[in-house]
Amino acid sequence: MPRTGSLTRAQASPSLRELPEAAGAPDPWGRRKVYYEDGFLEVPVYRRDHLRRGHTIAGAAVIEEEASVTVVRPGQQLTVDRFGNLLISA
Repeated sequence: MPRTGSLTRAQASPSLRELPEAAGAPDPWGRRKVYYEDGFLEVPVYRRDHLRRGHTIAGAAVIEEEASVTVVRPGQQLTVDRFGNLLISA
Protein backbone atom coordinates (compact mmCIF):
# COMPACT_ATOMS: atom_id res chain seq x y z
CA MET A 1 0.00 0.00 0.00
CA PRO A 2 1.46 3.43 -0.96
CA ARG A 3 2.37 5.81 1.80
CA THR A 4 0.90 9.28 1.91
CA GLY A 5 2.12 12.23 3.88
CA SER A 6 2.88 15.89 3.76
CA LEU A 7 6.06 17.83 3.27
CA THR A 8 7.56 19.72 6.13
CA ARG A 9 8.48 23.38 5.70
CA ALA A 10 12.17 22.44 5.36
CA GLN A 11 11.42 19.97 2.58
CA ALA A 12 9.08 22.30 0.70
CA SER A 13 11.30 25.40 0.54
CA PRO A 14 14.96 24.81 -0.17
CA SER A 15 17.25 27.72 0.60
CA LEU A 16 18.53 29.76 -2.32
CA ARG A 17 22.20 30.60 -2.66
CA GLU A 18 22.88 34.32 -2.45
CA LEU A 19 25.55 35.95 -4.59
CA PRO A 20 28.43 37.89 -3.07
CA GLU A 21 28.23 41.68 -3.20
CA ALA A 22 29.74 43.37 -6.27
CA ALA A 23 33.03 45.20 -5.81
CA GLY A 24 33.02 47.86 -8.52
CA ALA A 25 31.60 47.83 -12.01
CA PRO A 26 31.49 44.58 -14.02
CA ASP A 27 34.09 44.17 -16.73
CA PRO A 28 32.91 43.13 -20.20
CA TRP A 29 34.82 40.22 -21.69
CA GLY A 30 34.30 41.42 -25.24
CA ARG A 31 32.28 43.50 -27.70
CA ARG A 32 29.88 42.52 -30.47
CA LYS A 33 27.77 44.15 -33.15
CA VAL A 34 24.06 43.72 -32.40
CA TYR A 35 21.20 44.76 -34.65
CA TYR A 36 18.53 46.94 -33.03
CA GLU A 37 15.65 48.84 -34.65
CA ASP A 38 17.91 51.71 -35.73
CA GLY A 39 20.72 49.52 -37.07
CA PHE A 40 23.85 47.89 -35.71
CA LEU A 41 25.47 48.98 -32.46
CA GLU A 42 28.76 47.72 -31.06
CA VAL A 43 27.92 46.70 -27.49
CA PRO A 44 29.77 45.24 -24.50
CA VAL A 45 29.32 41.54 -23.79
CA TYR A 46 29.30 40.28 -20.20
CA ARG A 47 29.51 36.74 -18.84
CA ARG A 48 26.61 36.07 -16.49
CA ASP A 49 28.69 33.88 -14.19
CA HIS A 50 30.96 36.88 -13.55
CA LEU A 51 28.12 39.16 -12.43
CA ARG A 52 27.50 39.74 -8.73
CA ARG A 53 24.73 41.13 -6.53
CA GLY A 54 24.33 44.86 -7.09
CA HIS A 55 26.00 45.05 -10.51
CA THR A 56 24.21 47.40 -12.89
CA ILE A 57 24.68 47.56 -16.64
CA ALA A 58 23.26 50.29 -18.87
CA GLY A 59 21.97 49.16 -22.26
CA ALA A 60 22.75 48.45 -24.91
CA ALA A 61 24.56 45.29 -23.77
CA VAL A 62 24.57 41.51 -24.06
CA ILE A 63 24.76 39.03 -21.16
CA GLU A 64 25.90 35.54 -22.21
CA GLU A 65 25.68 32.25 -20.38
CA GLU A 66 26.01 28.63 -21.44
CA ALA A 67 22.40 28.09 -22.50
CA SER A 68 21.04 31.55 -23.24
CA VAL A 69 21.66 35.20 -24.04
CA THR A 70 20.02 38.27 -22.48
CA VAL A 71 19.82 41.35 -24.68
CA VAL A 72 19.61 44.72 -22.92
CA ARG A 73 18.20 47.32 -25.29
CA PRO A 74 19.38 50.93 -25.53
CA GLY A 75 17.82 52.96 -22.73
CA GLN A 76 17.25 49.95 -20.46
CA GLN A 77 19.17 49.13 -17.30
CA LEU A 78 19.98 45.69 -15.93
CA THR A 79 20.47 45.07 -12.20
CA VAL A 80 21.55 41.80 -10.58
CA ASP A 81 19.63 40.93 -7.41
CA ARG A 82 20.96 38.95 -4.45
CA PHE A 83 19.95 35.62 -6.01
CA GLY A 84 21.46 36.35 -9.43
CA ASN A 85 18.21 37.26 -11.16
CA LEU A 86 18.65 39.80 -13.96
CA LEU A 87 16.15 42.63 -13.52
CA ILE A 88 15.69 44.85 -16.58
CA SER A 89 13.97 48.22 -16.33
CA ALA A 90 13.29 50.98 -18.85
